[in-house]
Amino acid sequence: MFAAYSYINHIRHAINELTTRIAHDTAEDFNRLDSQALGNKQRRMQVERLKSNFAKVLKDYQQTSQQAADKQRQFVAIAKRKTQVAEPSSPPADERTSLLAQERMQMRMQQQALDSEIQYNDMLIKDREDSIRDIEGTILEINSLFKDLAQTVTMQGEMVGMCICCY
Repeated sequence: MFAAYSYINHIRHAINELTTRIAHDTAEDFNRLDSQALGNKQRRMQVERLKSNFAKVLKDYQQTSQQAADKQRQFVAIAKRKTQVAEPSSPPADERTSLLAQERMQMRMQQQALDSEIQYNDMLIKDREDSIRDIEGTILEINSLFKDLAQTVTMQGEMVGMCICCY
């Protein structure tokens, strides 16, 4: 159970770091847009609207992230209290049900992540296969061109030979 907490905490932390980086990069991009939109009132209004929308989304994300962290802390506190109070050999039925539900949820999430990764890998394989087929088609076209070129060179050689013989 605490391993799952650690894993979830690690993922939440990674997402927060990534979001912070994205927010920082976006702020820099907004500054660049501001400098480019100095003389254009319509463009400046668009940039301001984008900034406002981004600020709202970022605020919503921060609130949701804070709520998730609070719920996670509450869950850990409850779980610690229950493990200290209850005997490890026989947890109460509602706790077992809760733990089973959490394990099922975690397994579902892992399965979805694996399915997503499989779909992504399948898509990459299909793209690579399509690229290989395109390359193969191009090679066949080049082969055909070289054959035509060789035939043309042979015909021209024969014609030059005939012209030399005639003179």
